[in-house]
Amino acid sequence: MPNYLTIHGHFYQPPRENPWLEYLEPQESALPCHDWNERICKECYAPNSISKIVGDNGKIVDIVNNYAHISYNFGPTLLSWLEKYSPHTYEQIIKSDIESAKANNGHGNAIAQVYNHIILPLANLRDKYTQVIWGIEDFKSRFGRMPEGIWLAETACDDETLGVLADCGIKFTILSPYQAKCCRKTGTENWKNVENGEIDTTVPYRYNIKSNGKTIDLFFYNADISQAVAFEELLKDGVSVKILESDKPRCEELSAALMDATVLYGDGTDQTILDEEGLKNSDGCVTLTGIDEENVIISLYAQQKGVDKIITKVDRSSISDMVKKLGLETVVSPRNVIANRIIMFVRAAQTEFSDKIDALYILNDKAEALQFTVGEDFEHADVPLSQLKIKKDVLIGGIVRDGEYIFPSGDAAIRQRDKVIVVTTLKQINGLSDIFKAGAYKSK
Repeated sequence: MPNYLTIHGHFYQPPRENPWLEYLEPQESALPCHDWNERICKECYAPNSISKIVGDNGKIVDIVNNYAHISYNFGPTLLSWLEKYSPHTYEQIIKSDIESAKANNGHGNAIAQVYNHIILPLANLRDKYTQVIWGIEDFKSRFGRMPEGIWLAETACDDETLGVLADCGIKFTILSPYQAKCCRKTGTENWKNVENGEIDTTVPYRYNIKSNGKTIDLFFYNADISQAVAFEELLKDGVSVKILESDKPRCEELSAALMDATVLYGDGTDQTILDEEGLKNSDGCVTLTGIDEENVIISLYAQQKGVDKIITKVDRSSISDMVKKLGLETVVSPRNVIANRIIMFVRAAQTEFSDKIDALYILNDKAEALQFTVGEDFEHADVPLSQLKIKKDVLIGGIVRDGEYIFPSGDAAIRQRDKVIVVTTLKQINGLSDIFKAGAYKSK
């Protein structure tokens, strides 16, 4: 007889916006991400929508949307954030419920959640109805159907709460095994004591509501298995990552920091090492050396070996198009990545800056992203950047003009009233002119 594992995913994050600014400020503890919503989305919500199925040879054989195969609920406030900041993940969540409803005679995988993270037994009757109705209406507006089940914050409930759920058309909810006191089989009179989490979690139960005479079905989760899945890697990701590093101290640092990756001390340009480590059986290859030519050569060799996905780092934007013509379509420029990252924060802030320096974001312990508004006395206005001498350890990440982002290529020029984004490790930058060397114009 086959064994089955039913998984319910409870996904919730509280609103993190500053109530005065209505803006989610940077959270240092979430680095390298901007905030914890973004970080958890990157590590959990998004990967679950594109989960990898790995075969016996370690290669990815399929990519599936986990949400189409599990029961789940998302808090309304979290879905609002996902809809705005991670629309692809949001779309996959909604799509999974539609697909599961088609496959299960109209019963979708998603269930609702009470609107805010309120402990319902502590609320008055009116607030109970408000929280449940708001949660149902938010669900209907997103999933296009009436929810059959609903998640209660901390699974907290009492008889009155269950009565509200039944009044609102909810058929079931999920509880902790430690919330059950006793149970009996339908048609019998002998009650069984199931305190201390001893209730059988493999079967559903029906509760007779005392407050209104209605019934509601209850499912109890398995506490031990839930703990193991969430915190003990019971369902471990099958992805295997190998890193080749030629610098031994750096190799030791990576090995200590990346416990799930295999870090090897060796030269990534050595064909023998690449072959011995199974390059031809890999699903992907990312080249990240500090030399563009080496990255291109390794990528071309991986392409020859039939690697499906290849990402090539190229620092010089002038050769990016040339590299793409070699068939290496995914070319990443750190300059472009940084510029795009910074402009995201600039746009997200949605606030006016003065004509003085304003620190937008600390990228790490050394680098800082700054924004300047160009004044009327800026001496290098309308001069192409290629003709200006910029100090070492300074990067112009972008120019914002009338709300439009301009990539800082050599032909681009800074104009009065532009907003200029600068990344630097220098600490003596007090004005935009400070990023240029003395005698800033290059000699022809």
